[in-house]
Amino acid sequence: MVLGVDPQARRISLGLKQIEANPWHQLADTYPIGSKLTGKVRNLTEFGAFVEVEEGIDGLIHISDMSWSKRLKHPSEVLKKGDEVETMVLNVDPDNQRLSLGLKQLATDIWDEFFENNQVGSIVEGKVMRITNFGAFVELAEGIEGLIHVSEFDDKGGQEKVELKVDEVTSMKIIKLSPEERKIGLSIRALKSDNYEADWDSYGEGAGGGSGSSQVTLGDHFKDQS
Repeated sequence: MVLGVDPQARRISLGLKQIEANPWHQLADTYPIGSKLTGKVRNLTEFGAFVEVEEGIDGLIHISDMSWSKRLKHPSEVLKKGDEVETMVLNVDPDNQRLSLGLKQLATDIWDEFFENNQVGSIVEGKVMRITNFGAFVELAEGIEGLIHVSEFDDKGGQEKVELKVDEVTSMKIIKLSPEERKIGLSIRALKSDNYEADWDSYGEGAGGGSGSSQVTLGDHFKDQS
């Protein structure tokens, strides 16, 4: 194809690629959104990894699309140059020659799995990761955290607050689940309340039957539980 003519210099500029189909214009048909493809990692940057999917076509796996659970500081924590990697096509932009790929989309979303296996009222165990002035964030599984609001600490009759410490492992009850926001509300107070009610019911059953049961006091019962 003739690209330009310079009569004074007696030069004609020709182009070969211009008569060939632009591979980017065919990309959306070749790799529709949601399809899987395998490519080789060509380069790593702070914001992601460039993957060659075919000659002349590179796609980008953004660092935020590499893992559901890990908070990556650099793509090298997951990938290295030369790796063969299977990815999912997230977006194709032929005009700007951009191909967005995802790695974590091929794995199970750990948040979805957690919400499927737990419900409000479930008793869970977790490790305190950090404490703020409004509550404590607890790791329930790798990459999944819930919040114990200060109002949901065990107040022991209003006289004393539980003092949680970072790295402490504790049990609590799920009182709120928000899959859309990926938020989990937790409570130690609700768990303690359940234990108290169970003790109360147990006391009622013990006091209601058999001779001599009238001699057992509520204080005696809870003293035995300590």
